[in-house]
Amino acid sequence: MPKLIQVPEKTLRVLSLNMQWGSGPENNEPFFMGNKPISLKDIDHNLEEIVELIDEVNPDIVGLQEADKCSGRTYFMDQTAEIVKKLAKKRDQPPYNSVFASTIDLDQNKLEEEVEKLIGKATKFLKIGRFEFGRKLKKFVPFVLEKYNDERCAWIFNKFNLETGRLPPEKIILHFGNAILVRPDYPIKSIKHEYFFQPSAIPIMYFNIMSRRDERKNIVRVKIDYCPEIPEKIPLYVLNTHLENYDEDNRQKQANILYEQLNERSGAHKIVAGDFNDSKIVQRFLAHPNMNHFRELIEQEQKYTTYPAWKSAPDLLLDAILTSKFLTIKNYQVHPKKVSDHYAVVAEITINQDLVPENLLKRMLERPR
Repeated sequence: MPKLIQVPEKTLRVLSLNMQWGSGPENNEPFFMGNKPISLKDIDHNLEEIVELIDEVNPDIVGLQEADKCSGRTYFMDQTAEIVKKLAKKRDQPPYNSVFASTIDLDQNKLEEEVEKLIGKATKFLKIGRFEFGRKLKKFVPFVLEKYNDERCAWIFNKFNLETGRLPPEKIILHFGNAILVRPDYPIKSIKHEYFFQPSAIPIMYFNIMSRRDERKNIVRVKIDYCPEIPEKIPLYVLNTHLENYDEDNRQKQANILYEQLNERSGAHKIVAGDFNDSKIVQRFLAHPNMNHFRELIEQEQKYTTYPAWKSAPDLLLDAILTSKFLTIKNYQVHPKKVSDHYAVVAEITINQDLVPENLLKRMLERPR
């Protein structure tokens, strides 16, 4: 009979929040590309509110979506690091372990350099002047015409000598993404940051970001040592993601990729947190054959809606936490505190006590990550 290893029961509290770059519970989507649309005092206050929420819930694991890192609109603050620092100070304890995974890193200076290169190559190849090139571009490219009146993109048209639109007051620097925080005594053993799709050429990628066609969404995955006193145990992976908002086709493709990934490492424990931006996609994942969910999410969906917080009552189930099939979600709630345009979700997840055959565990631990 193979040797058995005792793995104790462990309960983890997980919080997931789309924090809308610390801009508060109002609808601040129109300011997506803005430079400092909200005061530093208000940003700092909103981060304090998020810290208060995390402190109240006292989670073992936090998944944050839409955290800024050194963006112009949020005063070049590393919001993940700021939250970790504020939380450690408030709780008078070591800081949470943290991982940040960028989804957008848009720098107007870099894009202007790329545009200059393209204009130079095009005018040389076509043997025409810059103004004539701009005139032809405006006349013959419908996509450019469609975006011409969008003030967020106006400066790029100015580079092509098209009519001058209203330029933003400062250079655009937008850098934000997803983060995972883990309580100090649970070490992070490995990290994987994976974009759903390979990037387009830089100018096209930036232009797609500005026109909200593709925000370079990703999956960040960490392996957590949830029971350091027992070195040999079934591994636990935590995944955090944020699917596309405006482009439905893109969002469905991203959902398909994530769905297939959840079929991998079937012997490992998994916790998935995120903003899925589509209640139908949430329901699809709740029915995934290799995943578990809180039963009432299907039976009483309206009770667990998370968006928009700025309405009198949210009516969309966009945010969710689910687990692999060998974990149990004992409690699940939408937290009532308004700190963003999304409400946070909180789950109590039990890793059941088990006796694992040593040879099976060895294969799991040796499997390529």
